[in-house]
Amino acid sequence: MIRTSLLALALASSATAAAAQAADPHAGHAMPPQPAAPAALPPPPTTVAPLPAGPLTVTFAVGEADLPASVDTLLAPVAERLRARETARLQLFSYASGTEETAREARQLSLARALALRERLTAYGIRSTRIDIRALGTGAPAKDGPQDRIDLEFVND
Repeated sequence: MIRTSLLALALASSATAAAAQAADPHAGHAMPPQPAAPAALPPPPTTVAPLPAGPLTVTFAVGEADLPASVDTLLAPVAERLRARETARLQLFSYASGTEETAREARQLSLARALALRERLTAYGIRSTRIDIRALGTGAPAKDGPQDRIDLEFVND
């Protein structure tokens, strides 16, 4: 009698578990951990200004890799133009000041700056594959402006 009751109890418990599994197929299974969301970037401005006349340049303080606070003023119309022209691409020519002895560090800094700028453009919905990076280190032509800068140039536009 006890054996029959235990068997009936086990069958009832099994049927309840099967019904719960059918209702929620993930029940009883640990979900894999979800990756942390990337740090939020500031939202793009609601009104987009036209592109400034002349060269498109982002300037940096000497030795600084962080994007300047004013960069979104330039990037919003750049992103708008890229969204409007699907075949257009953007080239980033990144430079950093330095000497012959610090040329390697200058190139690394110019690369870090260009990658940060490309990441910011992806926050505006631009695919990173449409942005080419040229980290040129100390190779900035002196006549074109400050050494610590990124020049933006549209291609296939």
